[in-house]
Amino acid sequence: MKNGAEQADMHGRVEEMPKVEVVDNFEWQRDIRLLDFLDNVGVQMRLSSMLSREGVQKRLASPAGMSFTEFTYQLLQGYDFYHLYRTRNCAMQIGGSDQWGNILSGVEMVGKLSDGEVTGMTFPLLTVANGEKMGKSAGNAVWLDGRMTSPFDLYQYFVRLADTDAQRLLPMMTFISDDNVSALNEQKPEQRPLQKALAEEVTAFVHGQAAVKDAIRATRLLFDCYEDVFINPTDRELLSRTLRESQRHLVMSSQDLSVLSILGVLRRLMPDSSNNSLRSLASSGGIYINGQRVGNLHSAASPLMDKSCFVRLGRHTHFLIETTM
Repeated sequence: MKNGAEQADMHGRVEEMPKVEVVDNFEWQRDIRLLDFLDNVGVQMRLSSMLSREGVQKRLASPAGMSFTEFTYQLLQGYDFYHLYRTRNCAMQIGGSDQWGNILSGVEMVGKLSDGEVTGMTFPLLTVANGEKMGKSAGNAVWLDGRMTSPFDLYQYFVRLADTDAQRLLPMMTFISDDNVSALNEQKPEQRPLQKALAEEVTAFVHGQAAVKDAIRATRLLFDCYEDVFINPTDRELLSRTLRESQRHLVMSSQDLSVLSILGVLRRLMPDSSNNSLRSLASSGGIYINGQRVGNLHSAASPLMDKSCFVRLGRHTHFLIETTM
């Protein structure tokens, strides 16, 4: 909310933002007994209607099918709508287009359990070039919570988007004017001006301007001026914090480090990588420890690693290793 207010001020807000109440549905769901819920709510809903939802039809037709838990979720979300209508006069539910069936269940439930009328509204989901939901790729989901996706990783997600995705999403997700978008299009595409503008705006919305500044500096350190990390203590601390927050971080005892080869340490960092793939990367000059290229992975690790050291694998993969007594 704080970052949203800051952004509103930056873009010419003239009125005070209304107060927003955030509630947790666990407050009213935790005391509901299953038999009571089925008797009072479940009895009102028709199975034919629940089965007809497009989302349900797609899941039933998929190889994975649909669990009973997933199927009945529309009852719980529908009940949330009814509860908020009854207790807070909430008459509209807004969500992504994939929530349309659940919202319809709520509209139907309100109509059957009261004499009220409510409305549902959905918006198209944001997708990327391959049709997937934006930020939902397998193993790489993007969260607004900085503990789940760090500000740096959020920034990097948008910087790495395809040109076509950045072009389409920029006017949808930012307040950048058409004239400024046109100016960005005239810049060299290899410098990714659209992606950088999108990344800066979205990261500022979610985490604030200070986080954007740190993400930009960390990006430059990792990909443009890596040597500065070993010269400037402030840059070293920024990059250490960035890698910790991004969960590219390994803590080892000095005793463990003393008996491991460089290859052994790398396997702890990259457990899914084979010895051969790491050796191949080293032979092509793609492994660095504290800025020094490493060729022999069977050398002892401890002479190259101090209390805090940076490991680079290829151009885009970085880790922080910290040792304890």
